[in-house]
Amino acid sequence: MALCWGLGYVVATLFFAAVEMSIDTIILSYCQDAEEHQGTAHYAPPLLIETFDEQNEVQRIAQ
Repeated sequence: MALCWGLGYVVATLFFAAVEMSIDTIILSYCQDAEEHQGTAHYAPPLLIETFDEQNEVQRIAQ
C-alpha cells in the first residue's frame, strides 16, 4: 500500500513539473516574441495576447 502511495506521489510530482516547465516555456516564448517586435507579439495565439493585455491594463490602473 505504501508503495502505491509513493509511486503515485512520484508520478504526480513529475507530471506537475512537466506542466510547470511547459507554462514557463510558453511565457518565455511570448516575452521573446514581444521583445523582438517592439512590445507586440506577432506569433502568439490571440487568447494569450488578450490575457497579457488585460493584465497590463490592470497594472496601468493600479499605478
